[in-house]
Amino acid sequence: MHRIITRVIRTIIFANPYSSCPVHWIMLKLTPKLFLLVFVWTFSCSSGTVQDEAHKDYPSYYHSLHPMGVDKKLGKYTDLKNRINAKQRRFTIEYPTVDQAHKNGLVTLAKNYLYTTMCDSVFSHWYGTQWDFNGTTQEPRKGQIACGYFVTTTLKHAGFDINRVQLAQQAASKIITTMCGKGKTKVIGNSNEKALSKYIGNQKDGIFIVGLDNHVGFIQKKGSKQYFIHSSGLSPQQVVREKLLESKAIKKSDAYYVGNLLENKTNIIKWIKKEKIKLAT
Repeated sequence: MHRIITRVIRTIIFANPYSSCPVHWIMLKLTPKLFLLVFVWTFSCSSGTVQDEAHKDYPSYYHSLHPMGVDKKLGKYTDLKNRINAKQRRFTIEYPTVDQAHKNGLVTLAKNYLYTTMCDSVFSHWYGTQWDFNGTTQEPRKGQIACGYFVTTTLKHAGFDINRVQLAQQAASKIITTMCGKGKTKVIGNSNEKALSKYIGNQKDGIFIVGLDNHVGFIQKKGSKQYFIHSSGLSPQQVVREKLLESKAIKKSDAYYVGNLLENKTNIIKWIKKEKIKLAT
């Protein structure tokens, strides 16, 4: 469509080569419907460029989804969840049949699988889903989702056997304790986002659950890069991936509560065995 409209515009422009103002000439030559079509096309190109710039460092999987309609994306998301379930089942079958050294190796493989699958695939489907304080959707890009429900829904869809609703309604500190382990929460105060970044920078690549004053989300560490992945109640009020130190939500918080999701061996084994993860007391 873009190519066709471009050809039409070129044809109209070159039909009057002596015009000193080709834009005015275009407006005179176009029918109202075609002019509206050109206007929408021009706007979509410019807004698409801004959007592409904002999302340029998103995973390649996200960019592969971008041209698809919502229904097709939902079909892809169902396929993804089915693949996660099938992979998890293979871990479940193998784990009880091997010695301890092999079990430890499977735990490491599961951690790596969860890191890649959540960061590159699961989260990619949710980017752009609208935020709402009471949002509870389980379908990315359909309906709205609150910050706590974004965390628990993506964990549930990644294969963790949790009570999605119950956990989402807890304080961030309890979500972190439940998923990352008791006594494993790092607390950083005084609105010191640089101390938060330094702490994350000293950890291995991983997924961290982070609680703010009135908010919760994920931090992804990938090499020297750190991203805050969350359903944001601030502009643009949707699920986003932001550079950690550029996030408005991070800057506004007085304190940070951080837990390392993938370093909780107990819950990784429960993921492998498909065992229920109970709410921390």
